[in-house]
Amino acid sequence: MARSYLVAVKRLKRTESWLHELRNSTKSLTTLVYVKTRRSVDILDELLRNHHFSVIGLHSNKQQDQREEAIQSFKTGRTQILVSTIIAVRGRDLLNIQHIVNFDFPDNIDVYRECIARVNRDSGQVTSFFNEQNWPIAGDLCKFLKQSYQEVPQWLIDHKS
Repeated sequence: MARSYLVAVKRLKRTESWLHELRNSTKSLTTLVYVKTRRSVDILDELLRNHHFSVIGLHSNKQQDQREEAIQSFKTGRTQILVSTIIAVRGRDLLNIQHIVNFDFPDNIDVYRECIARVNRDSGQVTSFFNEQNWPIAGDLCKFLKQSYQEVPQWLIDHKS
């Protein structure tokens, strides 16, 4: 069963936290990173390239051929990290991804469910950065994690109460 990890971070510290995790994890994992805006896609894409990661960005402002190339590059393994908005990958055949990162935590549980549905159920992992802007959905997230037999961090339970 895929494992979910919630990481409590200050909004402005997410990048540092994630780069630290990436350096310490297996770099051969296919990783889909969700962000909310096209600008965030471009910023993370550039940052990861500057840190010598195999990465490509995907969002709706890219030309159709660039979007197709990004998907193919990721699916064939030429690129290990795909940074994308949620909308840009909707309807795309991207399944059994080894690692999904919710860099920007989704605004509601239904979107969260959609994001994590692409992870490999047997050996995949989901890492979600949860910050002060996400507290309004803490209760729904606790309920979802419990229903999915996932560990609920104590800091999330404490805040929900």
